[in-house]
Amino acid sequence: ASEDLIAYCWAPVEGYSAFGKYTGTEVTEGMFVWTGFKPALVIIKRINYNDGWIMLDSTRDPTAPANLILRADLINPESNTAALDFHSNGFKISSYDTRWNGFADYAYMAWAKDPFQGNGGIAH
Repeated sequence: ASEDLIAYCWAPVEGYSAFGKYTGTEVTEGMFVWTGFKPALVIIKRINYNDGWIMLDSTRDPTAPANLILRADLINPESNTAALDFHSNGFKISSYDTRWNGFADYAYMAWAKDPFQGNGGIAH
């Protein structure tokens, strides 16, 4: 049987974007994920689990912790649940929820609030 597939492929760019994975802790004070920049957008997906992508951004929600979650796979895509803090060099999980901080592995994607700060605005 054949089926249609779609792939989104990115590569990290220092000072602009970071991609990777972390393991959740199942406690309120979760992992700190180093990106090397302050994120403007973070997308998280629990690996090997049938759940949607969790998106948080510092434009719609500049408060700490960021709690305006956007889920593109739902009819009612927004919810309000404390999830993470944006820091100058990454993000920290700030609540327990299996969607981003259960005892599991999570993939993340992050893009910078102020890209290329510290290198003259030039990508290397």
